[in-house]
Amino acid sequence: MNAPIDVKEAVKTIVDVEAARNMPVHVIVMVDPSAPEDVAGVVRAAFATTAPNGWVEYRDWSVESTKTPAGADLGVLVAGLDPETGAIAAGLRAAGVPVLTVTSMPQLVCGIAADQGCELIEEDVVAPKPYVDGAKAPADDPFNIEPYPLTIDRTRTLVDAIGTWIAVTFAAKGLAFAIAFDFVPRPYAIECINATSLQNAGIGAVFFIPGADLPLMTMNQAKMVLQIAGAYGVEMGASNWKELAAVVAGGFACRSVARELAPLVPGAGWLVKAGVGAAGTQAIGRAALAYLSGTPDGRPADDRFAAPEPVSQAVHDFQVGVMPYVSAAGAVASAVGFTAAEAAKNVIATVAPAVDAVADAARPIVSEACNYLAPVAEGTASFAATQAAACARQVRAAAEPVAQDVARTAGPRVERAFPHVVAAARKAAPQVGSAVAQAKDKAPALVAKVRTAASTVRKGN
Repeated sequence: MNAPIDVKEAVKTIVDVEAARNMPVHVIVMVDPSAPEDVAGVVRAAFATTAPNGWVEYRDWSVESTKTPAGADLGVLVAGLDPETGAIAAGLRAAGVPVLTVTSMPQLVCGIAADQGCELIEEDVVAPKPYVDGAKAPADDPFNIEPYPLTIDRTRTLVDAIGTWIAVTFAAKGLAFAIAFDFVPRPYAIECINATSLQNAGIGAVFFIPGADLPLMTMNQAKMVLQIAGAYGVEMGASNWKELAAVVAGGFACRSVARELAPLVPGAGWLVKAGVGAAGTQAIGRAALAYLSGTPDGRPADDRFAAPEPVSQAVHDFQVGVMPYVSAAGAVASAVGFTAAEAAKNVIATVAPAVDAVADAARPIVSEACNYLAPVAEGTASFAATQAAACARQVRAAAEPVAQDVARTAGPRVERAFPHVVAAARKAAPQVGSAVAQAKDKAPALVAKVRTAASTVRKGN
C-alpha cells in the first residue's frame, strides 16, 4: 500500500507557506469623510498590522487618489454618503486593483453610486447583517435602519465578511493576506477546510478500489493543516510532525468508518464514502483550526473589535436579541416535555408486565450481587461525601471575594438596567433562604434513609 502522506508534497506545501511569508501585500484604504466613525474605526483596527509583508497605505478620498495605485493588491473603501464612491471604485478597478467597499448603509451607498452612473458591484460590498441582534425588532426600529448601529456581534460579522471576501477573492495570495492581517486567518482556514472537504468527497465517490483513496485524502488533509498552520504563523518543523501524525490517524479512522458503513447501503456505497470523506475532513480541519489558533473559534484573542456601548444599548440588545429566544425556547421545552410525558406513559403501560417478569427472575441474582457490593457502595458514598464537602468549602472560600467584587461593581448597573428583575429577586430571596434552611435540616434524615436502604439491599430485600 502507498504511504498515506507523500513527503515531497508535504515539503512543497511547507515551501509554499514560507514563500507566502515573504510575499508583500499592499492595501490602499480610503475613508469617506461622511462614513460612520464606528465603521471607519473597525476597518482601521482590522488593517492595523506589524507583519513584515503587510503594507497599508491611507489615501485621501478623491478620484485623483486612484490614478497612481502603484501595484496595490487591494483597495478598501469605507463608504458614506459621498456621491464619488462609485467613481473612486471604478478608478481603482480600471487600474487593475480589486476593490472592497465597506459600509453600514449598503442600500444608500449603492443607490447613490447608481444615480451617479457608476454602479458598485454588489458582491464587492460588505456590511453588517441587520438580522444579527435585530431580527426580532420592528422593521422601523432605529436598530434596523441604515446606517445600522454596530453591536459587538454585528462588528464581528462585519470583520468576518471582510476576511471571507479576501479569502475567496485572492485564491493565490490568500495565505499572504492571512499572514499579514490577523482577522484573515479564520476565514482563510474555513475556505481551505471547505475546499478540501469538497475535494475529498469527490475522491471518496470515484475511487472504487479499496484503499486507493486513502493516500490522496490524507495528503489533502495534511496540506490543509499545513496551510492553516501557516496562516496562524505556526512554523511546521520536526517538532510538529505530531500534527501530521494525527491527520494520518484521522484518515485511517475515516476509512474504517466508510468501510463499515458502505455495505449497509447497497448500490450507494460511493455516496457513503463521499460523505465520510467530507465529514472527516471537516472534523480534522475544525480541530486543527482550534488547536493552531489557540482560541475556540479561531478569531484574534483581543478586544479590538468590541466597540463600547452605553448601558441602554446593552439593555436594548438583551431585550431584542435574547429574550425572544428565551421565550421561544421555553415554549418548545414545554411542548416537548408534555409529548415526552405522554409517550412515557404509553411505554410504561406496554412494558410493565415484561419488566415485572424479568425482575422476578433476576431478584435472586441481584440480591447475591448486592450482598457483595453494598459495603463497597456505602464506603464509596461516605468518602465521596467527605471529599465533596471539603471541595465545596474550598470553592466557596475562593469564589466569595470574586463574587463580592463583581456584585459591588455590577450591582448598580444591573439594578438600573433591570429594576423589575432586581425587585423580584429581592422579594424571592427570603423564600429561597427558607428553602435552603429546610433542605439543610432534612439532610441528616435523608442520609439515615440512604443507610437504611443500603442495609436492606445487603440483606437481599
